[in-house]
Formats: sequence, C-alpha cells, structure tokens
Amino acid sequence: MQRIGFERLDALMPLLLDAVADNEAPDTALERVQPLIEAVLRRTAYLALLRENPRRLSI
Repeated sequence: MQRIGFERLDALMPLLLDAVADNEAPDTALERVQPLIEAVLRRTAYLALLRENPRRLSI
C-alpha cells in the first residue's frame, strides 16, 4: 500500500472502531467488517469515501 493509502486508513480507523464499539455485538461486527476493509485496501478511494461518509459505517 502506498503512503496515501496508509493516510486514508489511519483517518478511517477511529471512525470504524467507534462504529464497531457502538454495536450490540462489537466482536461480531468487527469480524464482519474486517473482510470488507481488507478488500478495499488496494482501492484507497473507497477508504476516502467511507471517511467522508461516516454514516455508511453504521453497523
């Protein structure tokens, strides 16, 4: 992953972890969202979109 990808992931992770923590079953939520994040790591534009639209992180 390039530097911009790491920057976008760093910006997204606090929002993502907050959304997971707010879930009734945070362990399950994290297990379900992890494959999605892994899948979009190579397409950093998706990370930026999730960061810009935090309501989409509602789990």
